Amino acid sequence: MKKQRTQRGLARRRGGFSLIETLFYVALLSFALLIVSQTVLMMLRSAERLRASAHLAQDAGASLARLTREIRGATSITDATSVWSANPGALALQTTDVGGAAKTVAFKVLNGALYLFENNLSSGALTGSSTVLTNFVFRKIPTTESTGVKIEMTLRSTVGAASSTESFYSTVVLRAH
Repeated sequence: MKKQRTQRGLARRRGGFSLIETLFYVALLSFALLIVSQTVLMMLRSAERLRASAHLAQDAGASLARLTREIRGATSITDATSVWSANPGALALQTTDVGGAAKTVAFKVLNGALYLFENNLSSGALTGSSTVLTNFVFRKIPTTESTGVKIEMTLRSTVGAASSTESFYSTVVLRAH
């Protein structure tokens, strides 16, 4: 008789979970899923911020490198078409091409992007589509020996919901002056 009761108790116990046990496991699973989903969202936001910072650094580096190279190689600055100490600034340079022929190089801001113009023809944007130039100022530094140009540039890059803004500064002296 005692053996039958024990077997009936085991049979009833093996039949499934009680309502309280089920609710406890559902709550535990929901909590675990909430933690996992929050972690995934944080990782996605971090990845967007990282991509925005990478775009910003890449566009700033490429823009400043091209500005520096063109200013150093220029023979003179065209003041009439340059915009000094104002945002957005513009810079027009007289220089020569590889063959030694005279050419003009200009840097201008159009719709928040930095563009390079060679002989009044656009060579394309120096900044990417996710980067906006929010401040771009040139300051002329004349000396008795040479001429320098101070560049102030603030870029904002947006990827998804993440945005990164940073300012960059450089001073370049014309070598061919």
